[in-house]
Amino acid sequence: MCDTVDIMEKTDVSAFQAARDAALERLSSLDAEITETEVRLAQLRGEREPLSRLAEAAEQLTADTHGVPATRTVAPPMQTIMSDELPQPPNTKRVITPDKTVYKVGLIFKRQARPMSRQEVVKAFKDAGWTDPEWSSPKGTIFAAIRRAEEYRWVTSVEGQRDVFRTTLLPVDDGGESPELNGGDRHA
Repeated sequence: MCDTVDIMEKTDVSAFQAARDAALERLSSLDAEITETEVRLAQLRGEREPLSRLAEAAEQLTADTHGVPATRTVAPPMQTIMSDELPQPPNTKRVITPDKTVYKVGLIFKRQARPMSRQEVVKAFKDAGWTDPEWSSPKGTIFAAIRRAEEYRWVTSVEGQRDVFRTTLLPVDDGGESPELNGGDRHA
């Protein structure tokens, strides 16, 4: 009788261990799916943001014309503003592609269209899912990219505010000229 009880206890333990192993494997699989979904969600949010701003601008334009669709055409500099294209820097022979961190910094400033601190840019990078887990110092990488974007004249520091920058890729208030057309004047 004692041998039978030992065999039954061993069988129950091995069945329990097998069930535990299967549950742990499924948990690991679910964690991987959740991570993939979170990355995709961040990508979708990054794609949605400029479309949302464009829709809001169109809604405001319609409201300004009292429901009558606007018939005016948009000038080329404004089309550039609404796109995700950045001009190639005039002071480098290197072609800056959209996969580069400095290009993404320029996009963030262009899309936000407002002065931003370095910490806000880091948060925007994280929200867009653009931080690389292999970066030893994400903040340092992004801060360096902000400085490079400043060298490329895509952003400039805001006078009197430490570590706050603004884009130079939007039209300026003095006559509606685009900094892209006037050489990216840093203090326009």
